[in-house]
Amino acid sequence: CGPVIIHTVIQEIITKFNSLYPNIEVNIHVDHPRKIVEKVKSGYFDIGFLSTEYLNVENNFKTLSLHKENICFIANSSHPILLEDKISINKILQYPLALPKIFIENMGSLKINLSEANISIRTCLTSNDYNLLLHTVRNTDAITAAPKHLFDRYSESKDLVCLDYNDDNLYWHAHALYDPIRMYSGSTKLFLDII
Repeated sequence: CGPVIIHTVIQEIITKFNSLYPNIEVNIHVDHPRKIVEKVKSGYFDIGFLSTEYLNVENNFKTLSLHKENICFIANSSHPILLEDKISINKILQYPLALPKIFIENMGSLKINLSEANISIRTCLTSNDYNLLLHTVRNTDAITAAPKHLFDRYSESKDLVCLDYNDDNLYWHAHALYDPIRMYSGSTKLFLDII
């Protein structure tokens, strides 16, 4: 599993599997998504869970869509961008970004599109420490971004706002990856059935 998926998507699958098959042990290994793809290809892992951006694999592998959600941009509640009539990605990117490492790695296609439009990204902080990212956002004009579920626990905060931007094509998409040709154990087949 990639580090983000282990905290969200996979929890429901594991819970359901464990309740149906309490005598079967599930082993989870958290690693970088690129390494997960390599280990599924080599047969070291039976199933890999990762975000779409890392699904550059051969045609003989099968993917199952698990979860898709919008990317959320977070600013402080007194941020100047809130004075805008309509907030676009272009407006957001005029401000410095404090981003989680996973988001930076997943920005490949966005960076290409922005480069073609002659728009640059100013990153002031890259960290997987969400408390540090949000502290920076609360106390500066920096904006952060990540899959919405990572910021749900902060939704009641009066000093942070999720920006309602009008570009709806930025999303995070999680998949399961496996080789449909390989012979699996009975328990792996049961696990794939639940997915």
